[in-house]
Amino acid sequence: MMDSGFSGTLSRLVGAGGASFTLYEAPQRILDGLEDHGVLDQVSVLTADLLRESLPKTDSVVLEAASKAEVLKCCLDAHRALMALKPENVAKFEAVERFLSRESDKLLGSATDPARSL
Repeated sequence: MMDSGFSGTLSRLVGAGGASFTLYEAPQRILDGLEDHGVLDQVSVLTADLLRESLPKTDSVVLEAASKAEVLKCCLDAHRALMALKPENVAKFEAVERFLSRESDKLLGSATDPARSL
């Protein structure tokens, strides 16, 4: 099964920034997961037989360390994006969304309240 955090983040990047993504030689299980989450129609799929003389333009992404709060927010936003994208995703991810929301609230609460971090 495709990781919902990845597919939700991919959907957010495509929708918010107008970025385009091409998956090259993606295994069928990955394509099935993206289809199940409603994200597959937002990306292009390229196979070796479609690849002609040059590769598509690519950009490098510099990765930086993220805090637990940033990771939680990213996961929460990703699942909310999937829920907004496809009505069937609400039933799949509403419990995850509630859990991530509670954890995020707890983490933010302890970061702003010195007494809670003791």
